[in-house]
Amino acid sequence: LELSGDSVIIIGSNNETVLLDTGVDSDYRAMILALRNWGVEKIDVVVISRNVQSSHANIAALSTVFPIGKVYHNGLAGFIEPLFSLKDVVPFEAVTIDKTVQVGTLQLRLIVPYDDAKGFFSEENQNSILTKVTYGKSSVIYAAGCDFACEGRVVDANLNANILISAIRGSCDSTTTFFLSKVQPQAVATQGNPCGEFNTRMETFGIKNYYTEKDGVLAFTTDGQGNWVVGGEQ
Repeated sequence: LELSGDSVIIIGSNNETVLLDTGVDSDYRAMILALRNWGVEKIDVVVISRNVQSSHANIAALSTVFPIGKVYHNGLAGFIEPLFSLKDVVPFEAVTIDKTVQVGTLQLRLIVPYDDAKGFFSEENQNSILTKVTYGKSSVIYAAGCDFACEGRVVDANLNANILISAIRGSCDSTTTFFLSKVQPQAVATQGNPCGEFNTRMETFGIKNYYTEKDGVLAFTTDGQGNWVVGGEQ
């Protein structure tokens, strides 16, 4: 598991590769280098969590470098560029209800807030697909853009995970105490620099807090038994 910019790279024990969001244009070079450094030759699954630039900006460019097995999106993102132009090249699927996908040794649980008959939010971050990835007894959940409004509509799902990748760069409106009590993570990783209130919550729960603004590119490695080794690059 590696966090760089606005994307998350997850690689299984058989080199199966999952990419959660593709980052903004400025993330592209670092993401390509990270993928090549890990020996990635293809991307099995890409999850476009929501229809914002930081989720899909590099998808077209990535598809020219790595074969992509399948792209999942929330149903809204499929109608915008660059995804629409790729629909005849890369298989796409809209996730309308919670869905489990097996990718080699990795199990993906795609969790959505808009399957409760209330429909989509007007604010796109709240329509995020949350992705829980499980390898053996180890799990990580990526909260994408889901803040308190979205969190309230997914809490009935099985959110428990060892590592939580927080929403929207550690926004004060995300990763609420109620949400933390559902996830019960050993550590929280944040892309960017979280706000002070967010850090206070981590201290209150006694949760280890890593963030890329301080720790650089974050890499987490697990043995599949719930144990994690955390490394960073300055």
